[in-house]
Amino acid sequence: YTFSYPTGWKESESGVPEGSGQVVYLQPPTANPSIKPHVLIKVTPATAKAVAANNEVYVILKYKKTEEEVNGTPAQKYSNVLQSEHGPLHSIAYVFQKNGNLYLVELGYTQTAADPQLENEFNQLVTSFVIEK
Repeated sequence: YTFSYPTGWKESESGVPEGSGQVVYLQPPTANPSIKPHVLIKVTPATAKAVAANNEVYVILKYKKTEEEVNGTPAQKYSNVLQSEHGPLHSIAYVFQKNGNLYLVELGYTQTAADPQLENEFNQLVTSFVIEK
């Protein structure tokens, strides 16, 4: 897969706690530690168990779900504002399933009001996300 993100964002990579897969973690250059803005890209094998577990999380937490298409690839978009010990957690996630993999692209940040600039930058990243054949 390929994607682009705004200049100055920091990228780090790690393994997946569940076992196989990969995680890319992105953060804006002026990330306020109390807001903890981040974008997570997680790729794991699309086993029936993994797909069910992924969907279950969004159902349990009562995310709003819409069907989307990004660069010709169907996706489920999930969004919600959850209460956390640090304040309202704004969460937007896109889930793609292609080539035997499950792709999760998720934005999260904690603050009272929505951050239109951060959400716009996330939308630009999502629209640049292309899963290769």
